[in-house]
Amino acid sequence: MVTLRKLFALPEVNRIRLVSGEKGFDRAVTGVNVTESYDLADFFRQNELIVTTGINMAHDPGKWLKLTQTAYRHQAAGIVYNVGPYITEISQNVLDFGQNYDFPIFVMPWAERVADFVRLSVQFLTSEQQAEREANQLLAGLLFGQTTQSMYLDDKLARRVKAGSDQAIVVFSFESGAARASFSYTVEERISEKYGMIATLTQPDRIICWVYRTGGRKPHCSFTELCVSMRKQSAQILFGMGNFYKKGSELSKSYREALDVIRLNDKNPNLNIYRYQDMGAYALILDTADRYPFAEFNQKILGPLNRYDQLHQTELSDLLRIYLEEDGKTAAIAERTFIHRNTVLYRLKKIEDILGVALDRSFTKTNLTLAYMIEDILN
Repeated sequence: MVTLRKLFALPEVNRIRLVSGEKGFDRAVTGVNVTESYDLADFFRQNELIVTTGINMAHDPGKWLKLTQTAYRHQAAGIVYNVGPYITEISQNVLDFGQNYDFPIFVMPWAERVADFVRLSVQFLTSEQQAEREANQLLAGLLFGQTTQSMYLDDKLARRVKAGSDQAIVVFSFESGAARASFSYTVEERISEKYGMIATLTQPDRIICWVYRTGGRKPHCSFTELCVSMRKQSAQILFGMGNFYKKGSELSKSYREALDVIRLNDKNPNLNIYRYQDMGAYALILDTADRYPFAEFNQKILGPLNRYDQLHQTELSDLLRIYLEEDGKTAAIAERTFIHRNTVLYRLKKIEDILGVALDRSFTKTNLTLAYMIEDILN
């Protein structure tokens, strides 16, 4: 993903200044559109950088503001005002809009030719987009075996990744294509805060990011915090991150690990686990080829309760899981289940009778928790 920050880091454009909307400086940019009227908004495309000399809006700050607002509504990357005879200086209401909506506004001196800026920008974007396509093809080859020439892969990897860099796969899974389409640029932008971005594959139901450990703008921020923040924007998104590896040939393993995290969270949304390294005993179960002993353990611990539920059409097993998740706090259990506190206590006593255990014992809780973890994996 090419961002405004990356484009304006070019020495050839160092006289163009960002004057408002600094928080949007990491917006994606995919093209440049020169316009002289907000009436041409139908030609604006998402993530385009709008450039204007203001020749048809001379000395009319109201029209400048309307152009800025229109560009923002069409999800443009930002807007460049070529300050000169038609726009002598950017009006305060335009600057305020950019600051309030994190919409980048740039000032280009009149001495800078718009045609030169457009030519340079298009050349740079074309080059970067070609490099991204190659990286995406490389990632597809590493994950899905679409490229089998190992020497070719080694050569491509050397160009994209510093030798010895820790690399991992992050997967974002969506319930609908519409959600994915509206969120794809946000995903890359937010992940770039924490990690360096190598490549991104966009599929109908997921976005796959190839990252390396260093290189993010905010390397000390928490990946979990990033995921929680993005889930607030859309609860229909599931996140998963595999372990880091030094070899590109191991990325397919990181990808499978990321999918395991997503499947686990899909089954048990209350886990709030986003990285494979945080899976704990779940990873131990997943990494064991022979799962029969685990299944046997699950049946021994939870079998009597599951059979009771099936026979009497009850949901005591679900209540027990919530009991463990809430660390036995009766008030919290009652709130989650919409059951009176006394009823909760009665049913917990019933569970103890069925299983022949004391739920307040830490050893009992450990066994029950492990049994439910096994159930999550086996199911």
